[in-house]
Amino acid sequence: MKIVFLYSGGRAQRVGAIREKRAATEFFYGAIELAQQGHDINFLEIQKAPSSWVTVYNTLFGWMMPIRTSGDDVLAVGQLLSRLREAECIVATTTTLALAIAIWKKINWIRTPMVGIHCGLLNYPPQGIKRWMTRALLKGSPMAFFARPEAEGVRDFYNLSETIEVPFGVDTDFWSPANFEESYVLSVGNDSRRDYETLIAAAEQCALPVKILTSCSMPPALPSNVSVLRGSWKNPVLDDAELLHLYRKARLVVIPLHECIQPSGQSVALQAMACGKPVILTRTRGLWTEQKFNDNQEIVLVPERNPTILAQQMLKLWNDPAQCSRMGALARAAVLRVGDIHAFANGILECCNKAIAA
Repeated sequence: MKIVFLYSGGRAQRVGAIREKRAATEFFYGAIELAQQGHDINFLEIQKAPSSWVTVYNTLFGWMMPIRTSGDDVLAVGQLLSRLREAECIVATTTTLALAIAIWKKINWIRTPMVGIHCGLLNYPPQGIKRWMTRALLKGSPMAFFARPEAEGVRDFYNLSETIEVPFGVDTDFWSPANFEESYVLSVGNDSRRDYETLIAAAEQCALPVKILTSCSMPPALPSNVSVLRGSWKNPVLDDAELLHLYRKARLVVIPLHECIQPSGQSVALQAMACGKPVILTRTRGLWTEQKFNDNQEIVLVPERNPTILAQQMLKLWNDPAQCSRMGALARAAVLRVGDIHAFANGILECCNKAIAA
């Protein structure tokens, strides 16, 4: 199958590192694995540029367009229509890109079947004309979600006939265990759903050494046992190989979350678990583990905004290296079973087949 994967940016410079086994493949969303299967895969990235047409678009149509869709995204996708038409199917890897393509499809400038990978559609649920317009654009193309709660929530909110759960997966060949002296608790993540305030409060209670890798804003004064490394996926201070080393030297990984239906923390949790590390994760409405990972066996789930319980769980694991080792081994086995990028790629391929058949 001839498939074009459309990205918002940041992939082109990673292709060489992946070929040299210095980077993981998961944020190509299955494209690398489908190419390895023999499919004709092309990568495209939008290039946003200032334009008077962006101002015109936002002025004329911004009041009715979905909240995640802006004129610069729509026009950037429009510049790629000729290349998108060459595909049998398009995989739009963000909600913003999927909605932008849907606008061009609605006015018949492109007819290529599309699969949209969505996350965060209900973070800011629109009302009135925006809700109606969002539904009109979402309707008719397969929608892939990383977890069932968000998929079902979007289906019900927008009164859609079907949404598809395609559980996210990571590159388990790259993210793998190794023996190092374990010297800290690690937390990684940049999205707005991270609850670092609770983690910092827990760190004050348990006095364990905590490293946080994030681009999120942090309090000006941190406890002496908490250190912060600044970085994001698009502007990393560490490459994947250095992040792998950071995981391997951690005794455990903590992912603190605010309540949300978005399935946050998946990539970090799966990466860490694939490295054989126990993970503590906040239980939220958007919980993506469901029946795939057993609480207190392959992962530890804690209530939101409760630093005392979080500190207790951190201390419990820290003081029991043998249990950390057992849980880490179970975690890796579970990720190999249900959290591998190859399974995610096959799920996206099934969505492409549905889009073409429709």
